[in-house]
Amino acid sequence: MELSELGMCVSVGLELKVGGEVEIEFTLPYSSEPIRVSGAVRNRKGYRYGCEFIPDGPGEQKNVERLRQALQTFAAVQPS
Repeated sequence: MELSELGMCVSVGLELKVGGEVEIEFTLPYSSEPIRVSGAVRNRKGYRYGCEFIPDGPGEQKNVERLRQALQTFAAVQPS
């Protein structure tokens, strides 16, 4: 639903605990390799959860950097 280099908002059909740990995996548009990163549930409204990315190790940090670069690219090509 919403995505930034620090985290994302997700809708899920189950109950997550605020403060709980989650494993997040998603694939960016025009990419075949999924991004996987550890995170924490920071807030909730119904079944919408705000999750903060908390990279665990260099592999996950690399994934967050890929996300950051992709977001910058997508922002640069958005129409005004």
